[in-house]
Amino acid sequence: MKKIGKTTWKKLIVSVMVFILTMMILAGCGTGKGSEPAQAEPEAKEEIAAEEKEVEKPVEQPVAETAPEEEEKTATPEEEEETAAPEGEERELTETELKKIEEDLNTSAYNGFVVAEFASPKEIFWDEALYNGGGTDISEQETKKIEEAFLKITGDDELFCPVTAVRKTDLEDIVKKTTGLTYDVMEHPLTWMYLKDQDVYAFCHGDTNFMPVKLLSGSRKGNELSIDYKFAGFDGEDNTNDTDAVIFNLKMTESPDGYVFISNLWNPPEGREAGIQKIYDEIIQKYARAVKEGWDMEKLQDNNMSYLCGLFANTRGADYDPMENMGYYYRDLDKDGIGELFIGANSNDEWIETVFEVYSVRAGDWTRILSAGERDEYFLADDDTFYNQGSDSAFSYALLHYKVEGSYKFLTPIDGIIYEERTGETAKGPWYYTKDGYWNTENAEPISEKEYSDYENKAQASYVRIEYTPFSTVELTDASPAEEEKDQEQAKVENSGEGYTDDEICKMALDYYEKENNYRPSLAAIDSSNGDMVTIQLYDNMGDHNSTSAWYEIDRKTGKGTDTVFGTEISLW
Repeated sequence: MKKIGKTTWKKLIVSVMVFILTMMILAGCGTGKGSEPAQAEPEAKEEIAAEEKEVEKPVEQPVAETAPEEEEKTATPEEEEETAAPEGEERELTETELKKIEEDLNTSAYNGFVVAEFASPKEIFWDEALYNGGGTDISEQETKKIEEAFLKITGDDELFCPVTAVRKTDLEDIVKKTTGLTYDVMEHPLTWMYLKDQDVYAFCHGDTNFMPVKLLSGSRKGNELSIDYKFAGFDGEDNTNDTDAVIFNLKMTESPDGYVFISNLWNPPEGREAGIQKIYDEIIQKYARAVKEGWDMEKLQDNNMSYLCGLFANTRGADYDPMENMGYYYRDLDKDGIGELFIGANSNDEWIETVFEVYSVRAGDWTRILSAGERDEYFLADDDTFYNQGSDSAFSYALLHYKVEGSYKFLTPIDGIIYEERTGETAKGPWYYTKDGYWNTENAEPISEKEYSDYENKAQASYVRIEYTPFSTVELTDASPAEEEKDQEQAKVENSGEGYTDDEICKMALDYYEKENNYRPSLAAIDSSNGDMVTIQLYDNMGDHNSTSAWYEIDRKTGKGTDTVFGTEISLW
């Protein structure tokens, strides 16, 4: 073994120390696990020493400059309110949220859901919801084919109004998105004509049921919304002041596909049931007072009431007590939770008396379902339908069958029989069966006398003998100041001989139409005048056309006249 000298040992020791120091420096300057080795810098020892001296000094954190696009935004009060309530808790909707929802409800896709009331999604009236198409899009070429198919089925030569159509697949998709349910469970499906070859539902109409809404307030709990609203004019302005406005409550949820509807109901301050009863009580009070005071047929008609009260009082004999025999009755005809109000007279042992009138409540006001006459009688059947028995001579008679249907509580024809000797003898005689329920033999089918009698006997066997609550049980209140003021104003105008101004009579026409139909057109105008008689058009300006609701011919002095569309006498008072 070779002996190592002192000089050699010194060199070896120095080399080892340098190596160890170098490894320590490299280990201290590394960037951590997985990082690239740090590059050795000149004068490493001096930098390490300097860092060791600065450790004892307080460390100042550098303030980073924020780029303009990353500057922190200050939340608006509305944005703070949106996030103020913990998730799952109820909070009020902001003005921005209300505005957005209002804009959505005033589109054709959603407006149809607010024009009719429903207590659950199954009760939505799809005739109303899709009356204006429901936001679906059908090409011009497809529309032409639909119109041709529609005319082929109806047998008409031309269309007298536009055809609204909805594809069956679109209908099922809309129902699923807006209710979360399938179309087959809906209680009020479309009653439009189904065109099999085109696979669409089609409906011909020239008007609209569009009702602009004004949102008043609302709340949110998660994705559940509760909205209070009222109807506004087509110009966006309210047609009624805040104290008279009919308020509705709409409940729905938000989903990625839009809104899912839960209910849409009139929401009076006193509660729905109490509000309905209040409306009915006013009608009952009015009839009880009229019967007690012995109003004649003309005064009853002038006050938009059944003249049969006066007729019965004067034709049923001296022993007939109108207050004990006439009265009111409740029956829910369409099982919607609102019992309809009947006005009529109790029957004797020999025959069943006609129903005088039937009322219901829709959109926070009363609506009249039917009004009978001396030769235009209505009888309630045991299945909650009506038979309308009418005649205009010994040679012409009809018994027509109706049911109450739709959100507007219309009488919808089922079928009926007609005796019409004036049209001449047929192979089977002057007896007819009508499927459309209209008193017209043109589209009716001739039947035998036995078939005619069988239908009549079956119908009359189903008539309900109604037990009315007598008006004598009604505790009469004083006439309201509004009624007294109205009577005084009417007498003043009639006695002056000058009549109503254009503005006054147009407003009266709008008021009358709204009372009768639960809808107020936005405009009324004098179309023509002939002495004291004026013709009034009630309509909405739809931009490219006018949608007419009614034509009235009215005496400027009395406020009485004719609904020229239906040919019925009316009084604007």
